[in-house]
This record gives sequence, structure tokens and C-alpha cells, in this order.
Amino acid sequence: MSIPQADIDHILRMEGNADYARMKIATEFSKGKSVEEIAAFLQSSFHGGNGIVTENGRYSAWYAEDGIHIANGDAARYLTSAKVVSWQEAAERIGQLLEQGEYAANVELAEAPGHERAGAGAVRMVSTAGFK
Repeated sequence: MSIPQADIDHILRMEGNADYARMKIATEFSKGKSVEEIAAFLQSSFHGGNGIVTENGRYSAWYAEDGIHIANGDAARYLTSAKVVSWQEAAERIGQLLEQGEYAANVELAEAPGHERAGAGAVRMVSTAGFK
């Protein structure tokens, strides 16, 4: 199955149904982690599926254990004809998009480190809230 790279890139930017995923992913890259570590992070962060409509057609994406399954139409999960972008390939491509300034908005990149610190603080506040 042939899917234009621009449409695959669009799917990579959709955040995989995870809140603030682009900021979290940008932060992981900023830490100098290996492609393998980023791939593992993506796999644990992305879940479920998404759909997009582009000038090239309708696509669906399903985030699975072996990677991102992409197909024309409204379903990709069980289609053997779906294109599978491995988590390693996804991590490599996101790294390229970040280097080219095409992955996340400047404001997302600027706020990413602070968002991670704020998230860690919220986790600490919740975990200690019950102890008085």
C-alpha cells in the first residue's frame, strides 16, 4: 500500500490519543535518548486509533504492539494490507521532523520542558494528598 509521506507525517503528529504527546515526545528527544528508547516511549504512549482526511484521501491509523498500522478508509486494525510503520521507524521520522522544524509548533517546543516539570509536580501532589 502506497501512502504519501506527508500523510504519514500528519499521522505521526496526531499525538496517538495521548494528551500533550508532541510536547512529551519533544522532551524525550531533548534528553538525548536513543532511537530505541524513543521507540519504546512511543509504543507505551500511543494507543487506540485515529482517522484523517487529506487531499489524498481518508486514512485510519491503529497503534499496535508492532507499530502504527495505516490504511485507506475507516479501519486499519485488522487489515493485513495496512502499511505498518514500526515504532523505530516512527521515532526516526519524528526525529527528522523535529530537526526540520516540522513536528511541533514553536510554542509546544518552548513549553515542553516546563510541561514535564509541571506534570511531575502534579503526580507528587496527588500521591501525597492522601497522607495527612
